[in-house]
Amino acid sequence: PVLCFSIMSQTIRSLPKGSQFRKALIIAIATSCNIGGMMTPIASPQNLVASQALSTAFSNAHRKNPEISFGMWVLIACPLGTILILITHTILFRLWFKIDVTEVPPIPVTKTQWDAPRIATVVMTAIIIILWCIHPVIEDYVGPSGVLAIIPVVFFYGSGILRKDDFDSLSWNVVMLVAGGSALSKAVKESNLLHTISHSVSDITDGQG
Repeated sequence: PVLCFSIMSQTIRSLPKGSQFRKALIIAIATSCNIGGMMTPIASPQNLVASQALSTAFSNAHRKNPEISFGMWVLIACPLGTILILITHTILFRLWFKIDVTEVPPIPVTKTQWDAPRIATVVMTAIIIILWCIHPVIEDYVGPSGVLAIIPVVFFYGSGILRKDDFDSLSWNVVMLVAGGSALSKAVKESNLLHTISHSVSDITDGQG
């Protein structure tokens, strides 16, 4: 949300104060980022917990223990996310708020040339996404999915695309938040805490049925 709002901030400030569309746009940024956080299993820590919960529930129901892959999650989440975005748009801009502006100032765009660093960044990003999608197939060779995340770090800093100043300017509070969530989900998974909770909930619901 912080990144999206920083991009849209100039456009939002240029809208008239008290504008209904201005309020709707701010809420739209928050809700769309919330929905976007569901698109991949690594987008937010709770997705990792949800993935493990779904695997446990399927295992209890079908006596199998499948692992929800990166590609499988995206395949299900993207259509759902698209539907939620359309519903959110309808609620915000058709029901709750009125579009009281005739023209929305465009987002300032700086044209840049596609030089070697930018091309390398796009290629490396695409490679990592593909590797995450096929991770269950190559897990025996590369190890946990976190190992794949090290590849772009080594590439960008090793090649000089990113420098020490870029490293120092990172929002380490956000990095630690994501890392802490990932560590928490890993601890829940390895300790079988999630498995115990799911069984307890299942016993309670079965008793009420």
